[in-house]
Amino acid sequence: FLKMAGKWAHACALLFLVNLEIINSLTFNVDPSKEECLFEDINLGTRVSGSFQVSTGGFLDIGVKVHGPDDRMVYSVERETEGRFSFVAHASGVHRFCFSNAMSTATPKTVSFSLIVGETSANNEVAKSEHIDPLEKSVNALMEGLQGIQAEQEYMRMRERAHRNTSESTNARVLWWSIVEAVALVALSVAQIMFLRSFFETRHRV
Repeated sequence: FLKMAGKWAHACALLFLVNLEIINSLTFNVDPSKEECLFEDINLGTRVSGSFQVSTGGFLDIGVKVHGPDDRMVYSVERETEGRFSFVAHASGVHRFCFSNAMSTATPKTVSFSLIVGETSANNEVAKSEHIDPLEKSVNALMEGLQGIQAEQEYMRMRERAHRNTSESTNARVLWWSIVEAVALVALSVAQIMFLRSFFETRHRV
């Protein structure tokens, strides 16, 4: 009984490690011809997942580069609207996540970014034991699945937020265009009335 209780306690501890993940999600602007960088202190062996999406600005493209503490590049894309990445930190230290709008000379870009910093390999030492039993294997598989679900949820929330911003921006433009059309129609109607009145007054005098 004590052995089984110990296994369940171990399983609960592994599940609790999922809650140790750090989830960062934010939206920011990148000015034309500029680069914005975010920094995160990450330990060796930590699994890191991230996603990004450009919601407004120009052709909705951005350059993204991720550097390790030794300036080693672990991820790089150019002119992408959205994307996801995942890696295991090869060294402890501050990692740099940079977003470049160098391709634009006049239009700022609005970027939504989500970063999930998972558990370190030190927290997984017990999972690497040669004597791991089926229960622990199942819990480890479940934990990895939950981590994947968390990453996917963050990505979908980010996409939903970007689509909502696009929809609101489109609705605002449609509203203003409708107002401009209404004003133009009223002005045209007034001009026609004034022209006809002037025309008939001229004929009456003749």
